[in-house]
Amino acid sequence: MRTSKESSDALSFPYSKSIFFPLREVWTMAFNQLSQQISGFFVRSESYQRALAYMQGLMSSVERKNGWQVAEELGEATPYAMQQRHGPSQVGL
Repeated sequence: MRTSKESSDALSFPYSKSIFFPLREVWTMAFNQLSQQISGFFVRSESYQRALAYMQGLMSSVERKNGWQVAEELGEATPYAMQQRHGPSQVGL
């Protein structure tokens, strides 16, 4: 029998009563699906990888989601590389 903690860390789907997916696995699958969906909007692979890193930073456990904290979480010395990716000229539309 699952405890309440195990139930909160897992997600069950209505049509698969005996299958539980760990919450981390569900988020990973959703992130991978989203990353595939947005890949076509980027001309350069570097911009695409930076966008994925930025999204991971936003989903991290950083308390404040500003440029400096997200950059620090991702191991960057400054937020400038992250901030440059916000402009429309960086996305191949």
